[in-house]
Amino acid sequence: MPYTPAPGYTPVFKPALPYHHLLPGGLQPGTSVYVQGVVSQCAKRFSVDFAGGQDGGVNIPVHFNPRFDGNDKIVLNTFQDGKWDTEEHQQMPFHKGKHFEIIFTVRDEEYQILVNTNPVFSYKHKMPPQSVKVVTIGGDLELQSLAVIEEPKKEKMLVMRDCGEGIPEHHLMLWAPAIFHPSMPFKNNIPGGLKPKMTFVIRGSVPNNAGGFAINFVAGPDIALHINPRLNQRSVVRNSFLRGSWGDEETDVPYNPFEYGHYFELSIRCGQYRFIVYANNEYFFSYTHRYIHFPQINTLTIGGDVNISYVQY
Repeated sequence: MPYTPAPGYTPVFKPALPYHHLLPGGLQPGTSVYVQGVVSQCAKRFSVDFAGGQDGGVNIPVHFNPRFDGNDKIVLNTFQDGKWDTEEHQQMPFHKGKHFEIIFTVRDEEYQILVNTNPVFSYKHKMPPQSVKVVTIGGDLELQSLAVIEEPKKEKMLVMRDCGEGIPEHHLMLWAPAIFHPSMPFKNNIPGGLKPKMTFVIRGSVPNNAGGFAINFVAGPDIALHINPRLNQRSVVRNSFLRGSWGDEETDVPYNPFEYGHYFELSIRCGQYRFIVYANNEYFFSYTHRYIHFPQINTLTIGGDVNISYVQY
């Protein structure tokens, strides 16, 4: 069934530029910053700045600046104590009019930078990453997504806002290291099976010619939760496959976060009575458990017309 967006809701993240993403606690080793969008057709340059604040003249530990000026290149630099350091130059991996994904990962000695799944270069720390208080993006691009994801240690609990179980705030359990750009179709074991409060974070993008894809939580021959965005029908189907047959489909959603050529982030939490799903930081849907033997739900699969850039749980 076609979806009807909630009144006043815009499902695609297209902020005005420059866009400022605040980081009150600074950056820590293990943190990754995802930036996704489209380079303007007539682009001259754009920038991603890891800065000490939003005001002019503040320190900028990392200035990432693709320039399309006939001698296309990426400029990396640091602005400290009122002056720029020596520029570092890298070859241009971006193309006008094309989608891109940049992943900045903070390591102990440097930033590791990937563009469109390819390790491109590293940039040595010239200032402590903890001094970065804002990520600012501006210039000739359409920004579609910006996310900051910490690399959790085992049993680290991330405090998130309430997502539908009547708790003022809840804790989301992330147990395993992140999986970057897995081969598709994706199939991975859930060690020890599903656990209450366990959360699965999936980031990806929808190809322009996509028909649909599926995310499955599998228990042997059964599928406890089947999430099936159908791009050609503009619907998001949820269901379970139990004892050899499919159950009743659920299709109602307040909006559809899956757009051709756009990135998405899903957060899928196992609650006591239901799965609770957020999309692009907005509540998306809940799905009452039809299969309650959680330890037997021990496999996550993703397949179909989708590009996956990140999986963690």
